[in-house]
Amino acid sequence: PPLAEDEMMRQLEIVCRVLGEIGAKVDKTCGLHVHHHIDDFTVEDVKNLYRLYFKHTLAIEAIMPNSRRASSNPSYCRGITEEMLREIEMYQTIRDIACAFSRYHVINMKAYLKYGTVEFRQHSGTIDFTKIANWLKITQALVATAKRAKQVKPLSEAAKRTAWSREIAMIRELGLSETEQSAYYIARKKEFAELNRTAYNMAG
Repeated sequence: PPLAEDEMMRQLEIVCRVLGEIGAKVDKTCGLHVHHHIDDFTVEDVKNLYRLYFKHTLAIEAIMPNSRRASSNPSYCRGITEEMLREIEMYQTIRDIACAFSRYHVINMKAYLKYGTVEFRQHSGTIDFTKIANWLKITQALVATAKRAKQVKPLSEAAKRTAWSREIAMIRELGLSETEQSAYYIARKKEFAELNRTAYNMAG
């Protein structure tokens, strides 16, 4: 059922602990799907959500394993493309957007028709409480930013210059500066950078 944050975190921690105790495992075929209620959204708010996710795609993918990046997983978590955005801009209702695309995208609006929620599908499967809790709060920040933003501007040329500048731009726009989520993001990105470097060195 829909839960307020404190109760959600309490129950999530119990579920993750029990799954660990019984030996539950995940592999790269698993995904973590998160729903947020958006029953107060206008169609423009939904468009903002797509604009934000598209704008910060590279920054988001920096904390995803290769198996959950749109370029390597076109079946279950397809990315948002410029073509999709152009199509979305033409629609007049949330239902129009929800009916236009399959659920197998990083943002799934099909869930809105059934539950009044938006589903984020990109994160890898995990039973780690810290990973789930931080992804929940990052996606909630996306939802909150989409709701309050009057306009989502494209990334500035300065922000496009380096991966770090793109990532800082996302953290700032989502209001996550100096939060637990920004610290988690930086540590998670560093972890994947090290893994990729190790894999590259082994291949060489």
